[in-house]
Amino acid sequence: LIARDRGKYSEAVSNIQTAIQKDPKFWMGYVNLSEVYRLTGELDRAEAAARKAVALAPNEQESHAALALVLFDAGKRDESLAEMKAGVAADPKDAGGHLTMGRILHRLERYEEALASFSTSAELSDSADPLINAALSTRSLKRDDEAYGLLRKATETDPKSIDAWTSYGSAALDRNDFKTAASAFNQLIVLSPRTATGPLQLASVYLKQKKP
Repeated sequence: LIARDRGKYSEAVSNIQTAIQKDPKFWMGYVNLSEVYRLTGELDRAEAAARKAVALAPNEQESHAALALVLFDAGKRDESLAEMKAGVAADPKDAGGHLTMGRILHRLERYEEALASFSTSAELSDSADPLINAALSTRSLKRDDEAYGLLRKATETDPKSIDAWTSYGSAALDRNDFKTAASAFNQLIVLSPRTATGPLQLASVYLKQKKP
């Protein structure tokens, strides 16, 4: 998974396949394998791996989610949605299933339905991700103030979420709320002092204020 995150996809595939050889019933290995193949555009292999995951773990939403995402990328949108519905039904209390369902619905431009899924996901977890995604759907519905409130709530729900502070700061900057934007980006610097993201975002605040 570290190799995957670093873009070393061949190495990731090799390591995952080794794990599966050691334990042929390691269903999460097939989920991970499907994801890597999907990232490299090898959709046939991705679908085969995801279907193996579903066969091994039909009651786990992650296996259905892996297949749903592959089907979506392959243009099989109705099948994708049906598969994700099966995943949510398999484990209705898994926040991740509702989150993935919301993302698929958002990509289908069914924003109100996406919001409902993100709301359920937020109720089931203390992660900022459902709220950040809900803000995206809300903005697509031109409800910018509501979206802004969701992003603020995301920072309160998970104060250590870099994505939450980045999204909140960017939204504040779009509203010319320079004080809030600067505060959010300074929080990024505190959370991740060895990356360039915080300083670059903070610099964008000063530039918009014409303080080169």
